[in-house]
Amino acid sequence: DNQTGQSSTSVPCSLGEEDANGVEVRPAGVKAAKRLKAEGKVCVDLENMWDMRQKDFALREKVNNQKLLQMLLGKTEPLTEPEQALKNKLINDLLV
Repeated sequence: DNQTGQSSTSVPCSLGEEDANGVEVRPAGVKAAKRLKAEGKVCVDLENMWDMRQKDFALREKVNNQKLLQMLLGKTEPLTEPEQALKNKLINDLLV
């Protein structure tokens, strides 16, 4: 009969090893393993979300540049020098 309260198939919590500070070192348990797995999933989810945000920002910038170019091309009065330079830059960016 086991008097320690543990079944004969249970694994002790400690291997009896100590680190340099004399603190008992325990192997990673099930909860710790699950936590690490969950943290890894969170990291992957954050990376995916970051990639989606980057693509969204790039698309928004492209749409804004196209609207600005449309506005410059639609002007009836002559363009100022900075407006002309911006128009040329936007056209070059659109073609590249």
